Amino acid sequence: MATVWIPAQLLTECGGRRQIEAPGRTVGEVLRNLERDCPGLLARLAPNGELAPDLAVSVDGAIGTLGLLEPVEPTSEVFLVPALQGG
Repeated sequence: MATVWIPAQLLTECGGRRQIEAPGRTVGEVLRNLERDCPGLLARLAPNGELAPDLAVSVDGAIGTLGLLEPVEPTSEVFLVPALQGG
């Protein structure tokens, strides 16, 4: 199963856990399976079936360009990377 790293902004939805294992062959499958452990998380990460515009996903250190279709291996590390805000 892939290891998903949870950013500080989403810790509440995941019971305070910083990392969670979830199965899936794509980012979308991993996020849908992550929803079982973190109810409500999918609605924040992929409203309308696409990654939220203020979120990037890194798989094994690379920022993907395929969004929810980005491939994931069973040994992958998936990082949810919220956009930096400020001014």
